[in-house]
Amino acid sequence: MGESARQQRVRYEGERWEVYVTQFLRRHLSDKGYEVYRGGELPRPLRQQLSLNVPSIWGTVDLKAIGDTAPIFGDVDILVAKNGNPVLIVSCKLSLHNRLTETLFWSMLYQQAGIRVVLVTPDKGQGNRSEWGGES
Repeated sequence: MGESARQQRVRYEGERWEVYVTQFLRRHLSDKGYEVYRGGELPRPLRQQLSLNVPSIWGTVDLKAIGDTAPIFGDVDILVAKNGNPVLIVSCKLSLHNRLTETLFWSMLYQQAGIRVVLVTPDKGQGNRSEWGGES
């Protein structure tokens, strides 16, 4: 079954947002010695550094029980690296709805590897009221 028109639009808009954020970061960080990659552009050495071995982080998680023994690769929309080392993962979301916890989860895992994770979103909420709340 193919994507619905809505799913196609959301995927397209999400990709546009990632491209915009990537270009913004490249404009502002490239002259400071940082490299900025979209998830699909990651060179193999950086991708391997970002692969997490969940059992070594959470000793109680048994991935073999579900037939998965390979390290996992988290939600990496954009990666900022310096001198070939990952420094920052940028999670791009069009909406905070049902997405904030996903970013927090990966943030917790990657923090243990010394990599910061941030969320960027153009979400302004409905009627100028953000999902973060409104002004009192």
